[in-house]
Amino acid sequence: MGAVFAAAAVNFRHHDEWPRATRIDERQRTAMEPLCAILGKDLWAQGRPTLRTNVCREVLVKISEGSTERLSCLMFDYAKALAGP
Repeated sequence: MGAVFAAAAVNFRHHDEWPRATRIDERQRTAMEPLCAILGKDLWAQGRPTLRTNVCREVLVKISEGSTERLSCLMFDYAKALAGP
């Protein structure tokens, strides 16, 4: 969950830069790969990075399966895991 939220945060911050990319550096790849995996997209399409927009909403819908209750449970479980035993 943390990796997904971190990747989505990077997407939110840099999505306007990604369409101009002709190559993907390691920082971009670190964010793009998990987002593409969740969304079922290839990293590249037509010689450009596939992610060229803000995909935060799509990611939340996908991981929550459209349920705010499920999203709440996922986030609560993640927070508990961070807190430890």
